[in-house]
Amino acid sequence: MISNTVTENLIKEYWLKKLSPDDELYLEELLFEGDELFIQAEAIRSNLIDCYVCGMLGDEDRSCFEMGFLSTEYGRREVGLVQDFVRSISENVPIVDTEQNAAGVRTLLKRLQSWLASFSPNKQLFSIRIE
Repeated sequence: MISNTVTENLIKEYWLKKLSPDDELYLEELLFEGDELFIQAEAIRSNLIDCYVCGMLGDEDRSCFEMGFLSTEYGRREVGLVQDFVRSISENVPIVDTEQNAAGVRTLLKRLQSWLASFSPNKQLFSIRIE
């Protein structure tokens, strides 16, 4: 069994298309061995998409992401969905400048968390921290 950090790095490099063909095949075989690693791979993929949309990837990772993940119809569609979501949120959520607005945002986040949980009632795949 390989360590969690090594696994995370391997998965990240997989999504960025930085792995050799042999390493890609090795990881794909591991992904089919159990749900836990597959869920981890999906979470890392989702995080990379979020980081890309928010401009948080370094130059090398951004370039690899664009040449790899965004070269597929699936990748462009996934990124487009996140871009639409971020644009929608930024256009429709008021700036939190009062306690009343902050309470409204907390309520919105709780509803979003409940809605997302409905897709995965048996496993917690994500967490939204609401303060």
